[in-house]
Amino acid sequence: CRSVRHAQELNELITRQSDTQLLISGLLQCCNCHKVVDESARYVIHMAASCGRTEVCEWLIKFKKADLHVKTGENAWTPAHCAAFYGQIDTLVGLIKNGASLSKLDFERLTPLEH
Repeated sequence: CRSVRHAQELNELITRQSDTQLLISGLLQCCNCHKVVDESARYVIHMAASCGRTEVCEWLIKFKKADLHVKTGENAWTPAHCAAFYGQIDTLVGLIKNGASLSKLDFERLTPLEH
């Protein structure tokens, strides 16, 4: 699946579903959930990081091999940029423990910690 609409639906699921297991069950409905991109050029891992969904980020990394350094098309943010900007410190720490870099630059040449 490479559907922009499907990516939007998955990102909406992340923002609405509070139960992690139900959320992961929803993500399992798409074998490419880690690769679909919404109309704002965000991947599911960006939305999960923005919303502080640490367990979902870790699941995407471990089981779907989600790219920790993938950048949004809108502002070139990595998942670490998203977590830092929205104050999701636990998620940021989880991303770092899984190999996220704090030296990646966005379009404004800022690192995640400079947000």
